Amino acid sequence: VVANPNVGEVAGVSIPGSECPHAHVRSLWKAYLEPCAASRVLVVAHSYGAAATAHLLKTEASARERIAAIAFTDAWAHPPGSLLQEVMPDSTDASKSESGSESFRALGRIA
Repeated sequence: VVANPNVGEVAGVSIPGSECPHAHVRSLWKAYLEPCAASRVLVVAHSYGAAATAHLLKTEASARERIAAIAFTDAWAHPPGSLLQEVMPDSTDASKSESGSESFRALGRIA
């Protein structure tokens, strides 16, 4: 699935659920990815897609359970204590999430 959360309309017609990038990604998750049979989802988030993905993780428990890895490309890394930090466990709790499933591990920045 390829998304462009920067687009909220096509040919002048608004796309329902795409009022902003965060809503676009969440609508995509709820309509297509949440009901699909894939047990794990891998995400590549470009630019502001990183913030939209972080918001998805914050608002959708099913995304936290099924997204196995995230790669940010040309994305802004949020400072500690901000939205991304709220959804990622710290290094002392990186092996299990609240639901008991594997969770994300912060691997550091690739320059």
